[in-house]
Amino acid sequence: MAFQESRHFKDKTRCLEEERLALLREKSENDKQLQELVRQNAELVGHQNPKQKIQLHVRIKEENNELKKVRHVCVCNAIYYFTFSLFL
Repeated sequence: MAFQESRHFKDKTRCLEEERLALLREKSENDKQLQELVRQNAELVGHQNPKQKIQLHVRIKEENNELKKVRHVCVCNAIYYFTFSLFL
């Protein structure tokens, strides 16, 4: 009985660790994509007037903040699952 429970928890821990690693890879890919989009955006906006640049800059900052929130949630979830798995 104890062996089965131990095996069950080890399996669950392994699954959660795999999910955590997948979330971290996804976050890394999203960060790379974000950087590329910011670079492309900077190139495209280089010839606009200053007011448009400011508006775009504000919009990019807002989007960046939203992405940071999403990243934070992903990391928190990964930590939660990993920590939770240690207590099972």
